[in-house]
Amino acid sequence: MDSPQSFKRRKRNPVDSGIGGVSSIPPEFENTSGKIIKVTLLNFLNHAHLTFNCSPYLNLIFGRNGQGKSAIVQGIALCFGATGHSVGRDASLNHYIKDYHLKNGPSCAKVEVHLSNHGPNAYNNMFYGDVVIVSRTIYKNGSTYYLGGSNIRKSPVDRKTLNQYLRHIKMNINNPTTYMDQEMCKSFFFQSSAQSFYKYYSSCAGLDKMEEKINSEKKNLEDCKEELKIRKRVLEPDQKKLEALSNQIESFEEKLNEWKSAKESYKLAVYKESKEHYETCKNKCEKFKENNPTEKVKRLEGTVSSLEEELGKLKKEIDVLLSNSLEQKDKIRNTSDSISTCEDSIKELKSSMVSLESNISQVENDIKRLGTEKTSEVDHHKESEELKKKLEIISSDYERLQDDYQSLMSELTSYEDDNSEIEIQMKQINIDMDELKRDMETLKSTANNNNTVQASRRFLYKYDPNSVREAIRKMKSKNLFVHEPIGPVGEYLKVVPNVSSWKVLPIIERHLKKFLLTWLVSTEQDRIALQNILVEHGCDLNNIKITKTNLFTCKTDIVRRTQMELSGNPFDSVMFNFLSVKDIPVVLMSILIDSFNISKTGICKDEKEMVRVLNDEKLKVTAAYTLNNLDFGKRLNGSLFMTPSYDKNPYNYKFVRYSNQEQLDLISEAKQRLNECRAREEKLRKYSSDLNSKLSSNRKKISSIKSKLNSLRSKKTDLITIRTKMESELNNQMEIEKMLQDADSFDDVLKYKQNYTEQLDSLNQQMKEYEDKLDSVLKEKSTHEATLREQNVVLDTILSEISEKKMGSNKLLSSINSNKNEIKSMLRDTITYNSTLADYVKDAEDALKEVEKQEKDLKDSSIDFSGSLPPKRSQEYLKIVNASREVLSSIVDSSRNVETHLENLKLKYLDAQESYNDKQAKLAETQSNYSRQKANYTSRIRLFDEYRLRMEKLAKLVFKQTLDAVCGYDGSLIFNDVKRTLDIHILNKQQSYDRAHVARDLKTLSGGEQSSIQLSMIHSLASLSFSPIHMFDEIDVYMDESTRIKNVNAIVQFASNNRDRQFFLLTPHMEFAKHVSESHPDIAKLFNVSKSHNQAT
Repeated sequence: MDSPQSFKRRKRNPVDSGIGGVSSIPPEFENTSGKIIKVTLLNFLNHAHLTFNCSPYLNLIFGRNGQGKSAIVQGIALCFGATGHSVGRDASLNHYIKDYHLKNGPSCAKVEVHLSNHGPNAYNNMFYGDVVIVSRTIYKNGSTYYLGGSNIRKSPVDRKTLNQYLRHIKMNINNPTTYMDQEMCKSFFFQSSAQSFYKYYSSCAGLDKMEEKINSEKKNLEDCKEELKIRKRVLEPDQKKLEALSNQIESFEEKLNEWKSAKESYKLAVYKESKEHYETCKNKCEKFKENNPTEKVKRLEGTVSSLEEELGKLKKEIDVLLSNSLEQKDKIRNTSDSISTCEDSIKELKSSMVSLESNISQVENDIKRLGTEKTSEVDHHKESEELKKKLEIISSDYERLQDDYQSLMSELTSYEDDNSEIEIQMKQINIDMDELKRDMETLKSTANNNNTVQASRRFLYKYDPNSVREAIRKMKSKNLFVHEPIGPVGEYLKVVPNVSSWKVLPIIERHLKKFLLTWLVSTEQDRIALQNILVEHGCDLNNIKITKTNLFTCKTDIVRRTQMELSGNPFDSVMFNFLSVKDIPVVLMSILIDSFNISKTGICKDEKEMVRVLNDEKLKVTAAYTLNNLDFGKRLNGSLFMTPSYDKNPYNYKFVRYSNQEQLDLISEAKQRLNECRAREEKLRKYSSDLNSKLSSNRKKISSIKSKLNSLRSKKTDLITIRTKMESELNNQMEIEKMLQDADSFDDVLKYKQNYTEQLDSLNQQMKEYEDKLDSVLKEKSTHEATLREQNVVLDTILSEISEKKMGSNKLLSSINSNKNEIKSMLRDTITYNSTLADYVKDAEDALKEVEKQEKDLKDSSIDFSGSLPPKRSQEYLKIVNASREVLSSIVDSSRNVETHLENLKLKYLDAQESYNDKQAKLAETQSNYSRQKANYTSRIRLFDEYRLRMEKLAKLVFKQTLDAVCGYDGSLIFNDVKRTLDIHILNKQQSYDRAHVARDLKTLSGGEQSSIQLSMIHSLASLSFSPIHMFDEIDVYMDESTRIKNVNAIVQFASNNRDRQFFLLTPHMEFAKHVSESHPDIAKLFNVSKSHNQAT
C-alpha cells in the first residue's frame, strides 16, 4: 500500500478501487465518518452477487428464513475483523464460500464495504478520500484484508493497519451494541455473564482505555518510588559515616567527663549501699517485731474465750429447744387423747341412738298392745323388778370395763413415748454411723504405708510428682525457670482447720474436675522446660496438661477483694471460705476465683438449704453442693437445675500433697483416728442393738395393748347398747304399771294411749338431740386432728433446729481445739523468735556504724551527699572508672595531643556533612517529583471514579426508562466495580404487590421478557459510547406482536434521536418492516432479500 508521503494523485480506476467502482460520496453521507454507503457480496454464503446501497440512518432488511438476511450483516462483521465463530455461523471461514462443498464451486468469496470518510472526523482524508473501502477475500485456506479509498486503489493490509482505522472511527465489532448476531439475540443472557456485561460496559464507556492510562501512570509512579528508594539507600552510608564520626566525638568527650565523675559517683554509690543496707536491717528488725508470737497468742486466747462463750450460749439454746420439744410432745399426746375421747363419745352416742331406736319401737308396740287388751298389774311388776336387777349388773360391768380401759390407755401412752425417744436416738445413731463409715474410708486410704501412698499417686498422675518437683528445684537453681511452676493443682488444695476435710475436699475436687491434674507456668520457656521434665519422668505427651498465665508477674488483689465482698454476705458457706487461703499460692487462688467462681459456689447441709440459698438472689450464689449426698444445683436464667450424685463412695478424694515429715505425722494421726473410729463404731453398734431390742419389745407390747383396747371398746359398746335398751324397757314397764294403777276402767286406756304418743314424741326429740350432739363431736374431732398436724410440724421444726445447733456446736468445738493447738505451737516458736530478733538488732547496729564512717570520708573529700545519690551499684561505677582510664590511655598513646585528635575528628565530620548535604538535595528533588506524580495519579483516580459513577448513573437511567417503555417492568443495573461484575435485577410492576418479586437469574424469564431486557441493556450501553454502526439480527425474536412494536419503536426512536449513527435491523416480518418504513420515511430504508437478491429497494 502506498504511504501518504509517496502519495501522488492519479485518475481513479473503477476496477482498482472496488468491485463496482467508487463515485463521490452521496449527499446524505456528507459530514459523516464510518457509515456504510454500500455493501457488495460475491459468492458469499447463498449470495452469488449482491449489492446493497444503504441509508445513513436506519436500514430494515427483511425476507423469509433462509434467503440470506443474516449473510449481509455477517459479511460486514467479517469485513471489520470478526472471526467465523463470533458472527454466529461456523468457526471455519471456508464454509462461508458459496457451494464450498461442490467440486466445481467458487474458490473464494469476497465482501466489500464502502464507508463514508467526510467531515472533521475523517480518517486521513487527503490520502483515502471521502470514501474508504474495506474488503476481505476468503479463501479455502485463509483470508486477506484490503484497504483503499476514493483516492487510492485497494491493497492488502495487515490486521494492525485495519485496527488503526477501526479505532479511529470507534468501531468495535465484538461489542454487542455494535453487532449482535441471530444466536446472540436468541441467547444473549445464556452466553453472557456478569463479568462479560461489565466488560461490555467498560468498553462502551471508554473506561478500559482510561484504566490503561492510569495503570501506565501508576507504573511511572512506582518507578519513581524505586528511584527514591535507591537514593535513600545511597544516602545511608554517608549518614552512618556522619553518625560514626559524631559518636566518636561524643564518646571521646563523654569519656573525659565520665572519668572525672566516675570517682565521685563511686564513692557516693558506696555510701548509698551502706545506707540501704542499714535501712534494710532496720526494716527487717521492725517487721520481725511485728510478728511477735506473744501478741498472736493473746489474740488466739481471746478468740478461744469468745468461742467458748458462744459455745455455752449455743448449748443453752439447745437445752431450751429440747425442753420445747418435750412440751410439744406433751401437747401432741394430750391432743391424741382428746381425739381418742372423741372417738369413744362417738361410739357411745351411736350406741345410745341404737338403744333409743329400740325404745321407740317398744313404745310403738305398747301403743298397739293397749288397743287390744289390758295387761295384768302383777305381771308388769315382776317384769320391772327383773329389769332393774339386770340393769344394775350391766352398770357394774360397764364401770369395771371403763377402769380397765383407762389403765390400758395410760400404759399405751407410756410405751409410745418410749418408742418416740428410741426412734430419735436410732436416727442420730444412723447419722453417726454414716459419718463414721465415710471417715473410715478416708482414714483407711491415709493410713497405708508410704510405699502404697506413693504407688497410688503414681497411678493417679502416671508419673511421680515428688521426683518432678525435685527436678524443677534443681533446674531453678540453674536459672532455667523464670518462675517455679505450680502443680499438680490438686495437691495444693487445703481446707481451714475447723472443717472436716473428708467432706469438703471431695466437693471441691468434683467442682474443679480435670483441672486438678494441671500445672501452672509463667512463660513459654517454663512450659517447654516443664514439658521436657514430665516426658523424662514417664508422662505421656498427650496427657500433659500445662496452663500458661501472666498472674505470676501481674500484681492482683482479687483474693483480698473477694474476702472483703464475702465478709458482708450473710451466707458464708461458700467454697472460698472453706479453703485455707494463706496455704494456697495466690496465682492458683486467682484462677480458682476467676475461672471456677468459687466465691459464688455454696456448700450446703442438705437439699432444703441448697434450694433456699439458690432461690435467694441477694446471697449472690449461682451454684451449690450438698454435704449429705454431694448433689449439685445451679441457677440459670432464673430457673433451678438439680443434678443428683450417683457415686457409691462420693467422699473419696485423692489429691493431697505431703512432705515426708508431714506424711509420717498424718499417717500416724490417721491410724490413731482410725482405731478411735472403730472403737466408737463398736460402741454405737452395741447401743443400736440394745435400742432395737427395746424398740421391738415395746412395739409388741403396744400391739398387745391396742388389741386389748379394741376388745374393751367392743365390750363397752355392747354393754352400752344392752343398758340403754334395758333402761328403755324399764321405763316403759314402769309407765305401764303406773297407768294400770291409776286406771279405773277400760275407757281410761285411751288416755294412756295418749300419754304413750307423747312419750313417743319425746323419744323422737331425744333422737334428734343425739344426732346434733354426734355432729358436734365429729367437728371437735376434726379440730383436734388439725391441731395435731400443726403440732407435728412445729415439733419437726424444733428437731431440725436442734440438729443445726448441734452441728454449729461441733464446729465451734473444732475451732477451739484448733486455736489451742496453734497457741501451743506459738509458745514453742517464742524462743526461736527472741534469738532471731537479737541477731537482727546486732546487724542494724553494725550497719549504722558503717554509714557514719562513709559520711566522714565524704566530708573529708568535700563531696556533697545531701542531694540525690547515684542510681547504679558501686561495682558498676568502678568498672566505668577503669574503662575510662584505659580508653584515655590508648588515645594518648596513638596521638601526641588529645586536643589535636579531637580537632581532626571535627574536620572529618565537616567534610562528611558537606557530601551528605549534596546527596540530600538530590533526594529532596526526587521526593518532590514523586509527590507531584502521586498527586497527579490521585487526581486521575478521583476523576476516573467520578466519570465511572456518572456513566453508571446514565446507564441505569437509560435502562430503567427503556425497560419501562417497552414492557412496563422496573429494572436496575447493579454495578460491582471491585469484582468487575454487572448484574441485572427485574421487577414486574404489573403484578400485585404481594405477588411481585425481583428476578436476578434472567435465564428463568420468558423469551419475550429476555428480548425486552436485552434491548434495554443495548440502549443503556449504547448511550455510554459512540459507534457509527449498529447491527441487530432478529432482535425481536421471542416477542409477541405488541411487545415487538414497543421494542422496535424504541430502537427506531433511538435511531431518530441519534442520526450520527447507522442502524441495520433484520426481521422476518415484512409487514412490520413496511410499518416502520411508512411511519419513519425520512430515516428508514427497506431491503427485501426474498425478491431482490442483487438490487436494493
